[in-house]
Amino acid sequence: MFEQVFASLPEGIATTPPGATLGALLEQVDPRAVSPHDSVTLALAWRRQLSHHEARYARAAREAALADPDLPGGRRDGYGEFGGDELRVALVESRTRVSKLLGQAETAIEAIPELWAAWDAGLIDTDRVRLCVTWTSSLSAEHAARVVRRVLPEAPALTLAGLIERLQQLATALDPLWAERLYENSRRQRRVRARRTESGTVNLSGLDLPLDAGALSTAHVEALALRAKALGHPGLIDTIRADIYLALLGPRPEGWDDDALVAHVAANACPGDPRGRRAPVHVGGPPPAGEPADDHAEAEPGDAASDDAEPEGTATDSTATDSTATDSTATDSTATDSTATDSTDDEREAPSRLRGGGTRRSRIELRVGLLTMLGADEKPGFLPGYGVVHAPFARNFARQLCAAEWRVAVTDEEGRLIAALLTRRRPPGYATTPTDVPPAVPRPVVELHVRESELAALRLRDHPAWVPMLTDLQEQLRAWRPPEPRTPDDARRRVPPAALARWIQMRDRTCVFPPCRASALTSDIDHTVAVVHDGSTVGANLGAACRHDHRVKHEAGWHLAQPEAGTFVWTSPTGHSYERPPRPVIPDVPDPAPGRYRSSTAPEGLASDEPIWTDDPYPDDAHTGRPPPGRLPDEPPF
Repeated sequence: MFEQVFASLPEGIATTPPGATLGALLEQVDPRAVSPHDSVTLALAWRRQLSHHEARYARAAREAALADPDLPGGRRDGYGEFGGDELRVALVESRTRVSKLLGQAETAIEAIPELWAAWDAGLIDTDRVRLCVTWTSSLSAEHAARVVRRVLPEAPALTLAGLIERLQQLATALDPLWAERLYENSRRQRRVRARRTESGTVNLSGLDLPLDAGALSTAHVEALALRAKALGHPGLIDTIRADIYLALLGPRPEGWDDDALVAHVAANACPGDPRGRRAPVHVGGPPPAGEPADDHAEAEPGDAASDDAEPEGTATDSTATDSTATDSTATDSTATDSTATDSTDDEREAPSRLRGGGTRRSRIELRVGLLTMLGADEKPGFLPGYGVVHAPFARNFARQLCAAEWRVAVTDEEGRLIAALLTRRRPPGYATTPTDVPPAVPRPVVELHVRESELAALRLRDHPAWVPMLTDLQEQLRAWRPPEPRTPDDARRRVPPAALARWIQMRDRTCVFPPCRASALTSDIDHTVAVVHDGSTVGANLGAACRHDHRVKHEAGWHLAQPEAGTFVWTSPTGHSYERPPRPVIPDVPDPAPGRYRSSTAPEGLASDEPIWTDDPYPDDAHTGRPPPGRLPDEPPF
């Protein structure tokens, strides 16, 4: 062993504001000479400096586009049609790229100066500025400014996908009618486009499809692909999805059902396709004969569906999310049914592995306020994996999720979880439970949230169709006790009871690794201190962790602590600590201001009578300048 000697960072490099002083400090440091701990500090300092320089570059580009030597002061009031042409030549950029640069600079500097100030100070980076501009471009100036100003303090702690989600949430909350009209106008322009790629393959795209039908279709494809994998299809899960997709769209022999389709896809796997790199996730039943029941089965690479490309796996040994297993003896009852109870739910343990409930796209989860469902407000809901949804959509989609488990998160005034209830009562129209759902199809979850004071204040006579369910919730809340182990032996069990796992999922909301947004419903329930190290199966020692971040803790040298229940502190191998505080169940959104804003509701693309074949499978973004979801503003095609 030998002692390594590292160069020290200049004093103040972590706190000096970006600019000439920080630049001089940074230029003194060779990144290869500093310690692993200091290399992270150095990278953060360079990022602040880079954001500052890019903000100044945008301001300089704006002034160059406004330059006119024939006018007093040498500046015109606006860019004009030809204002950016010299920049095109000087920067060797396309007109589209220059136009986006100038539009971003104009919004940040002139329309929302607080955005440019945060950018210039290195508080947010250029990508986040770009998203603030791009994803509010269809809003009126006042609407956009209020949304961006509200999100600015949160933006540094949000991933890019999380920032988009928050922008949409605030915009929808401020003007629910705008969000509804925009959705309906776009839905009416639904279309299918096909494009031959340079390699000779084809991209077949459905554009502006209804979100409810699209989410259900995606979940169906995912479930069938996992079934084909379990039948022995050797390919990557992505290629299996493609084969299922084509089989569903193509002509089928008469009498074919899903079982026949899955069997056909599995039997006709192309031998030249790349092979799956991991064992299949066995769906709807035990592993094949002779294969051990691995408590740490993993999802295929590519199962994650996050806009941030955050890995996401299936739940494992200590997960209790399989509603078909934990609640299989009860069906969704009608509003008049008074016999079904959940009294034995705490006694049941979760299965050793999640059966049929894998990835974010395969298991549908709808989160919406109870008051919104009652029609008392129009606050947006949330569909993990898909994003923010307006209130009428949430109410209508909940009716379609007939077999869903209904969870109710009761919170305090700050939105923190105080009770995780489960109800089988349904108002008329929500009560049917299909009997023909294959065991491989993960049961959807509808999670309603309500503050304790709001639930207590509800007048039952104002909501006659909901009386049985509201009465059930009020009675459950009065009898609520935290789902902690009842005996020392219970606390030593590795697998938490279903009620405790449900509490963890509803409390944590997402994977507890700080930037990760994978839904807790499709994450592992992880022991902060492992059972083999005398960790207990209690709420203060459990947390949701997606498959990748679960493995980060066990295989990559990260240390996890939970100083208070729901607060997680991750310490990296370099010695830096990152806190992930509890996340509120009820989102903080402003009250609507109906009629105040005049934001555009024009769709991004228009349906036509043209042939299905086109040169570009993505909608034209000329209407708003907003990129199609999943594509960054400057990502090709431009």
